[in-house]
Amino acid sequence: MIYMAHLIGDDHEYETVKVDPTCLRKGFSEERCKVCGRIKERTCKVTDDKVDHHYIYDSQVKKYRCTFCNQVVSDALEHNYKKPEFIWSDDKKSCEASLFVHRVEI
Repeated sequence: MIYMAHLIGDDHEYETVKVDPTCLRKGFSEERCKVCGRIKERTCKVTDDKVDHHYIYDSQVKKYRCTFCNQVVSDALEHNYKKPEFIWSDDKKSCEASLFVHRVEI
């Protein structure tokens, strides 16, 4: 339960919260109270890292739909695959691979 005395008082426990960008808006960070969610004044810092649409195939309409804004495209998407990145364990017996894809509308 959050008490009114806490909301209007000065005993807030602030932490930095980062909000990732989407195709609809830029990302930002701000200081929010861990207890009540109050945002500390003048702490919002907007980033310039807006991202492209994130399309997935919607089998119901047989088109690609952005998971953020619901934009629908009917054309196939071309993929530009980046070089994979491998992160090896300290004992060199296993690794994780990351493959980044940049989608381009045709």
